[in-house]
Amino acid sequence: MLIGTYKKKYLVLFLILTSLQHVYSQHDADSLKNILIIWNIDDNLNKKEILLEDTSVETFHKTLKKEKLSILTSNLGNTGSACISDIFIKRDDLYDRDFIFNMPYSIFIKKSKDIKYFNTRRPFTTIMHRTSTKIKNIQSINFIHSQNINPNFNIAFDFDFMTSLGQLKPQLTKTNSSALSVNYKKNRYSIYVSYVHNKIENENSGGFIIDAENTANVIPSTNLEKAFILMKNQELSVTQKYEFGKHKNLSYLDTIVKILEPKTSLSGNILLYRRYRVYTDKEKAGSKLYNDFNFILNKTIDSTSLRGVSNNISYKSEKIFEEKNKFGFSLNLKFDIKEYFNFKEYITLNNKILYYEPSMSGNIYSNKFLNFNTKIFADYFISGYRRNDFKLGFNVKKEIKVIKQAITVGINAKITNLKPGFFFQNYYSNHYIWENDFKNTKRIDASLKFDMPKYRLKTSISTTMIENYIYFGPSSVPLQYDINLFVTTANINKTFNFRKFYFLNNIYWQQSSNENIVSLPLFALYHSVYFRVKYKNVLHTYMGYDVYFSTQYKASSFNPSVGQFYFDPNNSRTIGNYPFVGVFLNVKIKKNVMLSFKFQHINSQALDRNYPVQINNFPVFARVFRFSVRWTFKN
Repeated sequence: MLIGTYKKKYLVLFLILTSLQHVYSQHDADSLKNILIIWNIDDNLNKKEILLEDTSVETFHKTLKKEKLSILTSNLGNTGSACISDIFIKRDDLYDRDFIFNMPYSIFIKKSKDIKYFNTRRPFTTIMHRTSTKIKNIQSINFIHSQNINPNFNIAFDFDFMTSLGQLKPQLTKTNSSALSVNYKKNRYSIYVSYVHNKIENENSGGFIIDAENTANVIPSTNLEKAFILMKNQELSVTQKYEFGKHKNLSYLDTIVKILEPKTSLSGNILLYRRYRVYTDKEKAGSKLYNDFNFILNKTIDSTSLRGVSNNISYKSEKIFEEKNKFGFSLNLKFDIKEYFNFKEYITLNNKILYYEPSMSGNIYSNKFLNFNTKIFADYFISGYRRNDFKLGFNVKKEIKVIKQAITVGINAKITNLKPGFFFQNYYSNHYIWENDFKNTKRIDASLKFDMPKYRLKTSISTTMIENYIYFGPSSVPLQYDINLFVTTANINKTFNFRKFYFLNNIYWQQSSNENIVSLPLFALYHSVYFRVKYKNVLHTYMGYDVYFSTQYKASSFNPSVGQFYFDPNNSRTIGNYPFVGVFLNVKIKKNVMLSFKFQHINSQALDRNYPVQINNFPVFARVFRFSVRWTFKN
């Protein structure tokens, strides 16, 4: 069902990729030992090695993307729907968000900086499938295939698809992201090319009308009918890199081999992107949710879009320079051309707005300065819509010894000055219109962190001060809070074990200076206990339970027309003081197969016969069984 007509093109691509394994056989005797190196390239064109996701069998039952975002994430009651973290420091940083409609769906959207590049001597394939009971019909598949065509050239494909009917109608969700990446390196030159396509489809009820005495045995009515959200995000990225340095002669298998020792490098990136959103409904006068119909009475077709081209040039230090001079650096010059669109169905006037945005950034880092690991970074927009926006900060880490135990201490600080996003200022749709002249948002973030690996203990405390905070208020339109908003957060993450029993605890404390602007639970925790059994090195089993819990706070609401979470303190339901309990069994067979069996929210209706919610008028999933399997092939 997942593959069908719509997915045939991905099956064909898979067959083409796997057939290429005959093109490149092991290129020397040493290649019998496989290597697998994975990395991505960030916005500053830095190459960062990463680990493959979901490789830990202990946490394999946490397969939902919202579970990886934070320990307390609220959505519209169905997998793949809009979601928001109720841990404030885990929310999106608006500094890097140019299309605000992506924010509620950001965990489902792949970007060029998320694309994985590979180097492997043997074809590498991993397939993950998740399913549930037929009633909810949660189906997802993640497929990754990579192989080297020759020692210098690799190609990889990453496909991620999920669909869910939900427990109430209409709640159908579909998310689909596919990415193709190619990388080539020889001598001083390397090139990285990626294309990523994201598509998100959501039916939206506008919320369900839930009376105080309405139990889960009664199907509630909806606020909207035939409301639908479609989002598409596409990016094409080409990064080229040339390294400067001298070659060094090394002896390898009785042969003298020249190895480049790079001192500095020059990189260039061209990025083409498009973000697109369409909202439709067939509401008319007397709508339960919308009061205004600005253009058409019997139907709504709102569309917004952003497309652009970005050219980024980077000059940075490499390993030899950093070892000799005990510091490293990178300098970036970036030029963006952005074109904003705001609907096409209602008017034929020119509604395109074009901006040119040159910016520069840089950072200096060292792990030798007084034995501190230090990084200082800065970013500044020279002109255009975001003229004079800037980001400035530093990260400092140092390992110290306390009673012969290693403790890593980290201090982070960041200051940003941000002009509100274009669609915070201007938006035109059938139900909502606004033209704002908001002031720049100024934000200061600071944190202190401690990491004690021997005791498997991590603690942190952070504070955030925001001047001119922008949020969506009771009328579902953006407002600006002109008094400083403070949010303080403390976290403790501790794991300990007794023989074969393991106890995982992650606790957050947070405080907002104004609960009528940002309402947060005072405490939120994740607690898990599992029992581990190993049979030789063939079978590993982890059986246990987990609990998500928070104290009381006021829930946010969601408006599908503007596609944003908003907060109305006077008409918001108090939520929290409710545990979400699950039981799981995770199994790993040899090194390449992992299985997970999980009953999620098993206490549904046990403590409260009413529909529990995390977002006003959107009931959460009741009890559901999920099965996940991951199979990895290293041919």
